[in-house]
Amino acid sequence: MISGEYSTGAASDLTQATDIARKMITDYGMSDRFRNVALTSRGVSMTGQERHEPSFQREYAESTQQYIDEEIARIMEQRCVLVKEKLEKNRPLLDKIAGELLEKETLDEKEFKALIHFPLLQ
Repeated sequence: MISGEYSTGAASDLTQATDIARKMITDYGMSDRFRNVALTSRGVSMTGQERHEPSFQREYAESTQQYIDEEIARIMEQRCVLVKEKLEKNRPLLDKIAGELLEKETLDEKEFKALIHFPLLQ
């Protein structure tokens, strides 16, 4: 946002956010089309072992997979727009924090909260 260039700095954040969006749709039933329906199965595998993670075997139609992919992309884009708006709205504060980080490299909780004027938790 500041330099106008892409970087790999947010790769882990994007991966985690994408995983959360996927789980919202496939595990938690949080989509308009599949409200209150888990699209992944858990339970006992064919070998009798209990599965704690969803199976990678397709459990739904190709059209459902396309819906999931499109819904993930929609959620991620919607959140990205919202975050950019908030960062732009708070640009002076963002610049102030960035300046401090360039000067000191790290900020502890107390220093950070002082910059943003949050009351410290006691």
